[in-house]
Amino acid sequence: MNRKYLLLLFFFLTGILYGKNNINENRLSFEHIKDSRFSKSILLHGNYLYSSGYTGSYIYDLTDPMKPRKIESFPQIKGRQMAVSGNTLYITARADGLWILDISNPQKTKVITRFDTAEMATGIAVVGNIVFISERIYGTEVLDCSNKKHPKSLGFLRGGEMQSCCYVNNRLYSGNWWCGRIHITDFSNPSKPVELSQIKMDGYADGMWVDGNICYGATGMDARTGPYSERVNRGWGLEIFDISNPKSPKRLGGVKFPEWKKRYFDSWGVQVSNGLAYVTSSNNGLYVVDVHNSKKPFIKASGRIPYYRNQEDCVASVAIGKGVLYVGGIFGGLYVVKYPQAVPLKQKNEITPAMKNLQPLETPGFLRYDTGSQAHRLFLDGDSLYAACSHNGIMVYKVTQKGLILQKQYPVECSYDVAVRDGLLYSAEGAKGFVVYRIGKSGLLEEIWRDNKQCKFIRLCSNPKFMLYTGDGNAICVKDISDPKNMKDVFSHRNGHLFYTDTTAEYDLNGVIPVSNHAAGVIWLDLNGEKPVLKHHTNKNLSGQTSAPTLLGKHYLFPDIKRCGCYLLNPEQPDIAHMKFIPVGKLKLSGTASADGNIIVFTDRAEGSIITVDFSDIENPTVLEKRSWLSIPGSPGRAVFWNHRMLIPAGRQGILFEKHKNNDK
Repeated sequence: MNRKYLLLLFFFLTGILYGKNNINENRLSFEHIKDSRFSKSILLHGNYLYSSGYTGSYIYDLTDPMKPRKIESFPQIKGRQMAVSGNTLYITARADGLWILDISNPQKTKVITRFDTAEMATGIAVVGNIVFISERIYGTEVLDCSNKKHPKSLGFLRGGEMQSCCYVNNRLYSGNWWCGRIHITDFSNPSKPVELSQIKMDGYADGMWVDGNICYGATGMDARTGPYSERVNRGWGLEIFDISNPKSPKRLGGVKFPEWKKRYFDSWGVQVSNGLAYVTSSNNGLYVVDVHNSKKPFIKASGRIPYYRNQEDCVASVAIGKGVLYVGGIFGGLYVVKYPQAVPLKQKNEITPAMKNLQPLETPGFLRYDTGSQAHRLFLDGDSLYAACSHNGIMVYKVTQKGLILQKQYPVECSYDVAVRDGLLYSAEGAKGFVVYRIGKSGLLEEIWRDNKQCKFIRLCSNPKFMLYTGDGNAICVKDISDPKNMKDVFSHRNGHLFYTDTTAEYDLNGVIPVSNHAAGVIWLDLNGEKPVLKHHTNKNLSGQTSAPTLLGKHYLFPDIKRCGCYLLNPEQPDIAHMKFIPVGKLKLSGTASADGNIIVFTDRAEGSIITVDFSDIENPTVLEKRSWLSIPGSPGRAVFWNHRMLIPAGRQGILFEKHKNNDK
């Protein structure tokens, strides 16, 4: 056998070993920084490294590039992604929104503010004072941060489950995770953005990088093409596209990474410097891909983070220094990789677009009340309307036939939900916890109890002993509130899926209430006894992750996630075999259902829709078109009703009060 064939055989066998065992002559070596743990995002700026993760955010001095030295800690800032503009650092923090820091003197970094974004703040792109926040299923929220202490929301670019974004030359690129696409939006006219195209990826999409007319996209988890039986865990890789014509992108090339099962972190990204693409691929590792020839990229080096305390770690982020890579591991924290070919990223100077509101704030058919911040949820007590209004605290209005009259404003750092009963006000205040206030005769609040655990949602029950709440987003919990000065957690349920918003019914029926559990079906809680009991788990995924049921007669009604209609479930027989499907016109119903007798209103925060349906004839429900809107500027939450008129918390749009009841049956 001649030398040529021996070499071919050698490289073939090396490829097999590499694919199975990650053995490669260019294997990356990771050196752990001892005083670090939990790093989801890292960013290199000047002579400093910024890291953020589950336990907070940290700043490292890089006087010795191979030995980062921690100089600042912010345990309250648990970030997902970071971006910098001038002397301002922006950190997305999922349920905690956006943090803004002054880093003009990194050794004395100051927190400027925390901004409550419309939904879970995940991805971020910054150009001047304009900040784009990818908010998971709500799409992308656009902020004007000219006033750093008081950012202003300009509106949404809806479009699905966005995880990451980047802004280059008047175009926004957004990674649609679930659909496996990159959306390209033109901002040449900043107040009227236009989507130019969507790039289909062969995997779950996330991070991307744009350099000139080339777009690089990182993919992960399952493949989108090929035989269905061969797609699982084969979507890992890098794809490269020619975007010289952004309306018609063309695939140039790509490279697949070895099959590897996703276990912990469902995010991946790419940065390109000096012809090398650095791809973070979760627990699949870090890959350096030579992209000098866009049509024939190849893996130049790779490596997986060593096990951390007997568990597989995930590469969450990378920062490129001179001859060195800084890698964030979600468990192990910060790692340093000596890599002589590494060249720092060149700073891009973009012109700040002169943006205004992306949509008018008014919606026909409603009176609108600006709350000065997001209106999250409403609680109606007779003619008194309590509104949880984010950074503007709790606002109390008197509801009249002519409109709302502001009575009081209770300042709390951030208000997410509110309820009132028997002279007590229950308040969900996010990171500040769950608080109980006594309402004094003068209307002033007296704090009588506080639980410092995260709290975003509360629901009072017919059994005054119990209250439902959600905290960290992965559990639905129940408190015993019978003693206002000593409340106790008495029930918690989690199964790896989200409970980060209002996914329960407004009311229980005979002590039984359903809770929609993201992609894991419906759990039914029995709240009649001394302790709450998980009565039943309906495993079928009935509704979307922002949807919630409502009580219609003696049944609970769930908007269907796939078909145009609803399911009816009997709490006495909640198993799938007894549920009934009711077709409703040609509209797919989604969002939170609210009942006013036989009139059901479906408000969808992600889509911005309000759909009203008359269920008087249960077999033939009718969509009330004059009381329905397919897209409004805000993010409408669950409706409450006053004299059959809707009151809706609509996020940045404030509170919407229906002008009059419209019987267009």
